[in-house]
Amino acid sequence: AETCVFYFTLSNQGGTPVSQLSIKVECAVEGGSKGVLYDNAASPLPRLPASGRHDVIVTTDIKEQGQVELVASAVFTGGLGCYVVSSMRLCVAGCV
Repeated sequence: AETCVFYFTLSNQGGTPVSQLSIKVECAVEGGSKGVLYDNAASPLPRLPASGRHDVIVTTDIKEQGQVELVASAVFTGGLGCYVVSSMRLCVAGCV
């Protein structure tokens, strides 16, 4: 197993604060397992001020080799409301 640590920074680059910030980080291994690594929907961050940031650190063991896909999403209430998704793909050691 490979222990992986992922660090996400959410930054409010808008001119107004946002509220009820919910963050979810999911992981899927090609041909294998899927899972939620982090989800704060039950108690979202109450407020993120303009120019503010919030950091999330997730540690997990990946037991399978192959392509790994991380999807981090954030939902919040702001001037227009918004839904932001970013994803990244990475390969754990020894994959072909």
